[in-house]
Amino acid sequence: MRLTKINFARCIMTNLNTITAKNTIKTLVSAIEKNGMYGLINTATSLYADDVRQRLHHTDFHVRTDRATRPLISLDEAIYYSSTFTQEHFDRFSHVLSHLGTHMIFAKELTVVDYGCGQGLATLALLDYLHKNNCIANKVIHVHLLEPSAITLVLARQYVLAMAKHVNIKVHITVHQQTLAEYLEQPLHFHADTTILHLLSNIVDIASLQSDLFTLSKQINASAGEHFICAVSSYDRGFGRLRFGLTRFAVAQECFSVQSYRFNSNRCIWQDKTANGSSLYAKIA
Repeated sequence: MRLTKINFARCIMTNLNTITAKNTIKTLVSAIEKNGMYGLINTATSLYADDVRQRLHHTDFHVRTDRATRPLISLDEAIYYSSTFTQEHFDRFSHVLSHLGTHMIFAKELTVVDYGCGQGLATLALLDYLHKNNCIANKVIHVHLLEPSAITLVLARQYVLAMAKHVNIKVHITVHQQTLAEYLEQPLHFHADTTILHLLSNIVDIASLQSDLFTLSKQINASAGEHFICAVSSYDRGFGRLRFGLTRFAVAQECFSVQSYRFNSNRCIWQDKTANGSSLYAKIA
């Protein structure tokens, strides 16, 4: 597979270089190493309630990011996102990963591509799933994180490394600071003896990505290797473009609900939440 690395010294924005920011990230990473997703979510929630909420109101976040569909540009925004949305997104993506089956042992080399990875949530959910279901056997997982936001990509890399340490799975990470359109300018290429998991968490319903999703599906369809696609969205839209080019695949779609929780950032309390979602799971027929 082609590799497009970025220079982390160049991409880390100013607010990640402060002592306070470095200590905050260290705290989040340590929480993941010790307690996995529970550690990330609860630590981010505490950081927001105790500090970030004084600088970033939830209304300002939603206006600036168009309800979290635009790339994040600060550590405060990343912490707000982790505290408010991560639990629901993790529960939704864990649901679609269940289609992989608890019996699946990846005998081939495993490559994971996380498109629009944000802070690496889909990959974190995957590592948690593989660990809980004993789906990996002493192999290195090659993880590709694709994300246009420099800040969230830096966090995603560190979070994935921390989760891999927590679940004792070896990973090799390549990062791609690119839009999906930029990433697809060169055709995808995989080896025939490789298993590839394509992860798409909450990007398929973004209007500006629809033509890129169609291009992605055609390129995956034409690629060698054993492919699996796991995609999830809060809304039942956007999957048509993704599945249209998958002529070699068996594709299943569903609308579902899972019990979850939502941190109310305005009142700083946890509330029960029924997380509705739509998913697509595809594999070579």
